[in-house]
Amino acid sequence: MVEFQGEWSLGYNGTDLFSPEMDYCVDPADLAPYLQTANALLANKGCPPLSPAQLRGQVNQLKAFIDICHLHGLAVLTDPGPGTPAAAPASPPACC
Repeated sequence: MVEFQGEWSLGYNGTDLFSPEMDYCVDPADLAPYLQTANALLANKGCPPLSPAQLRGQVNQLKAFIDICHLHGLAVLTDPGPGTPAAAPASPPACC
């Protein structure tokens, strides 16, 4: 799954109150506080910390978000969009 960085995409873009559209990727220059929070959440579950390189880019940030949610017992539902083939089941986070 890939979301292209920017405030507007081919998604819902304000047509649904419960589907807000936003730019979710954090720029590498602004990553430090997010990395600290992510590593604290991982440490709470006995997992090793992430390096800044592991959180660089949208895909890596999304993967880390999903892994941390799963570690804390939260399911993550995504909307792949019309015409997108179903993905294979996700494997457990690597640190567990």
